[in-house]
Amino acid sequence: YKDRVETFPEDQKKGNFTFKLNALQKTDARKYQCHITGPSQNHIITELLVK
Repeated sequence: YKDRVETFPEDQKKGNFTFKLNALQKTDARKYQCHITGPSQNHIITELLVK
């Protein structure tokens, strides 16, 4: 997914870390992990399905 990820720095300042994966491909379908460090540490796993 090199050069296809878009982030939103202004939202990050508000505590919302969102990223957008552009030009989805079937090979992008998998589980992704997000590790958040800081005062409110968190670990999230999400699964992306591409049809």
